[in-house]
Amino acid sequence: MDSATFVRTSRRKAAQIATYVNDIAPAMVVRKTLRFVDGNFRAQGWQGETFKKWKDKQSIAGKRRQGQNLIVTGRLRRGVNYTTNGRGEVRFYNNVPYAKAHNEGLTINATVHVSAYTRRRFYTDEVSAPGARKTKFARTQTGESEVRSHTRVMKTQMPQRQFMPYEGHGSPVLENSIKRDLEKDFNKILNA
Repeated sequence: MDSATFVRTSRRKAAQIATYVNDIAPAMVVRKTLRFVDGNFRAQGWQGETFKKWKDKQSIAGKRRQGQNLIVTGRLRRGVNYTTNGRGEVRFYNNVPYAKAHNEGLTINATVHVSAYTRRRFYTDEVSAPGARKTKFARTQTGESEVRSHTRVMKTQMPQRQFMPYEGHGSPVLENSIKRDLEKDFNKILNA
């Protein structure tokens, strides 16, 4: 190969690599990352160094709540979005207000003010006719009491249920998958 052919080939490959890095690679990273995040919601856990299943929903009256963790309306799952800057960089984000609290966990240590209110007591009694197909109940108020305004110290911990990578908390599974595709595509360009 003479020097002129080498220079032309080098420039063509450099242009192909620049196009790949700025246009094609970010699209591939977006597809893989969005599929990865959606897979975390399907699997109900985080695929990091090892698979870490999310803690179950809070129970109400000792019974486990029905449905999947972090999925009630699907807003959090659909809220994962991205931006690109045209230089081969992709930034993922979720603008749902509670996304960061779920993804990174949250500790609340605060004093809250509780306004005055009226506490009512009820009695529930069966009122259906004997032998009725469906049982009917009636609630009757039996009393009420006034509660004065007061302050309460809240100490609560929201468990981390990571669903997308963030600074310093990436996933080796996702990173290795992206790395394999980048290496394969770079080798294709350089060896063509």
